[in-house]
This record gives sequence, structure tokens and C-alpha cells, in this order.
Amino acid sequence: MSSVLVVSDQMLVAETIRAALAGQGWDARLARWPERAGAVVTVPPGMTLGVLVTDLERADRLEHAQRILAAWPDHWVVLTGAPRGPRWGAVLDARALGVLSSAVGLEDLSAVLRRAAAGIRPVEPGEANQLRHSWRAVLAEQRELAERMRRLTRRELTILGLLYAGDNVGRIAAQLGVSEATVRSQVRAVLRKLAVNSQLAAVAAYASLVEERRVPDRGGWSPQNPGKAHAAQRPW
Repeated sequence: MSSVLVVSDQMLVAETIRAALAGQGWDARLARWPERAGAVVTVPPGMTLGVLVTDLERADRLEHAQRILAAWPDHWVVLTGAPRGPRWGAVLDARALGVLSSAVGLEDLSAVLRRAAAGIRPVEPGEANQLRHSWRAVLAEQRELAERMRRLTRRELTILGLLYAGDNVGRIAAQLGVSEATVRSQVRAVLRKLAVNSQLAAVAAYASLVEERRVPDRGGWSPQNPGKAHAAQRPW
């Protein structure tokens, strides 16, 4: 039986899968999840396949997974609780051998690995291409949105960040020491520049970039502290 390396951001999960695969005759070994930024998994000599278990919904975990996959391409089968869709496409784009739901049974996982060792990929080529295209479409949309976000002034970004944090126009005006009419004017400018027609849509767009950590920094502003962007400077 071929050898398989198991790695997860939850060590107990990794050990459970390793033990189950070992019980089915695999030479199954554990590797530690690389917590350090930029680090990848050390693959022992002689390993044939890898099982990577992680939550692709979290941007940091997705980035980690992409680095791990790219460092040992076409060897990993990814198990994830993320729904089938663009995130699956992201790891396939990073040259995962295949992606499976983490709900898959361990016997079924072993069968998938046996087929993978024989050169049969877990995801059909047509479906894999669709998933990759869905991820690339998300990336293109994010790039376009980030470009629109860069058109906002520092004050507009601050106001959008405060809306995202749950503040209403009245509280924002009080925090920034301006009138509510001024804040509403800035909100209208934000909607126009982002090409959306409601505050809810603007906040949703902002949230999607915050989750991917792609919101432009305007002189000290950050998604974690949206209200601290030089409130005394009023570029209107």
C-alpha cells in the first residue's frame, strides 16, 4: 500500500484520519500544520499522497492551504467543510489533486486515495474546470471592487468602515464632529464610487474585502480600527 501524509489545522482530526488510514493498510504519517507565515509542510521522503484537512472559508486558512499545495503539487487530496464552489476551485487552481467534503466516510476516503494513487483524480476534469473558473471569477470581481474602493477618500473609507462596524449616520456624525447632512453626503459619494445603490450593498462589498484583507490602507486606517483614520482631517 502507498504512503500518505496527513496534515490538518486541527491535530486531533489529523490523528483520527491517520489512525483510520493506517487501520486500512496505509503507511500513514502526520505532519504539523505550518503556523508560521509563508511556511509549508515538510514532506518526508517516499510519500506518495497527502491529505490536507482545513476550513477553506477562512481567508488565512485558504492562503495557507494554497502555499502547501503549491509546494507539493498534484499530490494532495483536500478535505474541507466549505461548500462546493469557488473555494474548491481555489485549491484546485493551486494544483490540489482533488477536493472532497469533510463529511466523506473514512472508508470512502481510503478508496479515493487508492484511485488517486492509480492516477484517477477525485474530481472529474469538466467539474474541476468549472470550479477553477468560478474561483477566477471571484478573484476578478474582488480586483474590480478593490479598484473601486481605492477611489474613496480616507474619510469615505472611515465612514464606510464605521457603517460596517454597525454605527448609524447619527453616531458617525457625533464621532467625527460633523453634521449628519455631511455624513449622508459622504455616504452618497461612497455609493456612487462603488457603483451600488444602497448602504447595505456598500457594507456587503466592504465586508467581502475585509474578509480577504484587501481593503486599501489610507494613511494608518485598517479594517480592525476603521474609526481611527485621522478623523480630524476632513477632505471634503
